[in-house]
Amino acid sequence: MEKSKPTTPEPKASRTWEQLEDFVREHVQQFIQALLEEEVTELLGRTKSARREAVDAAPGYRNGVRHEAQR
Repeated sequence: MEKSKPTTPEPKASRTWEQLEDFVREHVQQFIQALLEEEVTELLGRTKSARREAVDAAPGYRNGVRHEAQR
């Protein structure tokens, strides 16, 4: 049996709130990502993808992975 479609249309307010929620979630995510990038940049003393200045500089890894030889 086929499911019958409701005869009343979806309220416009519901769609508006869903779109607003998506918009807010995306902007909050971007804001938090920017804050995290600032924190890591400050901690490591260099921007993303920048190399360390000296061979003996303090190690720091943006993605949390350390190679076995460097432990």
